[in-house]
Amino acid sequence: DVRLVDAEAGRTESAVVVSDLEDAAAVDFLFSEGLIFWTDVSEEAIKQTYYNVSTI
Repeated sequence: DVRLVDAEAGRTESAVVVSDLEDAAAVDFLFSEGLIFWTDVSEEAIKQTYYNVSTI
């Protein structure tokens, strides 16, 4: 899973952004656009999804 955690607020709960990944190897984000990127090694692909910070 790719999860978001609000470390600034000191919270321990997280929000699942992407689940059921086969073989994710790297994660990056573009905060200004609300995008998370990850690589899936088994699919040989770079994927992305939008996220919402207010859900944390």
